[in-house]
Amino acid sequence: MSNVTFTPPLDLLMTPAFDPGRASTDLLFMHSTDGPSNSQQADYQSTLTCFSNVAFQASSHLVAGPDKATRMVNDDDTSWGETYDNKRSLAIELAMPASLLDVIDFTDFQYHVAAQYAAGAYKIFGIPIKRVLTETERGIIGHRDSEQGKSWGKVDPGIRFRYDYLIALANAYLNLPSGELTDAQKAVVLDDLNVMWGFSNLDVLTAHPDDASRCLRERLIAAKLILPQTASIIQHQDTIWGFSDSATIKADPSAAQKAIRERIVAIKGEVGLN
Repeated sequence: MSNVTFTPPLDLLMTPAFDPGRASTDLLFMHSTDGPSNSQQADYQSTLTCFSNVAFQASSHLVAGPDKATRMVNDDDTSWGETYDNKRSLAIELAMPASLLDVIDFTDFQYHVAAQYAAGAYKIFGIPIKRVLTETERGIIGHRDSEQGKSWGKVDPGIRFRYDYLIALANAYLNLPSGELTDAQKAVVLDDLNVMWGFSNLDVLTAHPDDASRCLRERLIAAKLILPQTASIIQHQDTIWGFSDSATIKADPSAAQKAIRERIVAIKGEVGLN
């Protein structure tokens, strides 16, 4: 059995809704659940229930909720999600109710589960870590981009799904390349740093210190997963973390802005983003 492994390990809820074996493994399908609930957590739970019932006639290898993920079909076997593409694909469902698709973002946890899956699928099955827009190529494909999805009017995983971020994370899990960032990784880090620059605006820090702190730290955590962890970059990150503390911002927003922006500039310089 050639299952991709995950850290932390996935929960297991194996479904009878699958076919043994698979003819080939050419595609990694990205789905969103698009259920009728009003939260990602509720959609996650309802999807597990539906996929556990063979009468529902649908399943996926993995289902990823906002902060927990479950394996339902072994990677050597065939899930029921893409009709005629089932026999040549792996699939992951990302919990997102239809009412929130393209309204809110998928969680960082969901991106990391998908990225670990993409990295493992590359190592085990040779699926290229690249986005493709047709079933005739090998790679990572959104259900909405596939010929099957278009014919059925599918829109998942939505227009807000960040394939660049997914690909950069997958490359990071593979440690490719070592030391230097790919163009895709640079694009993701630059986006994170630019958002941090915006939230370190003095007016924002003064008027919305709690929101600024949360957003600065969320983006810093995301960037750290891709940035090479040299001694100097670690020092820059630690300084940003310290000055993005909500209480620190409230005590002296000008000092927080100065320190955060100096370190953002320093990180950009070290990884060639200037």
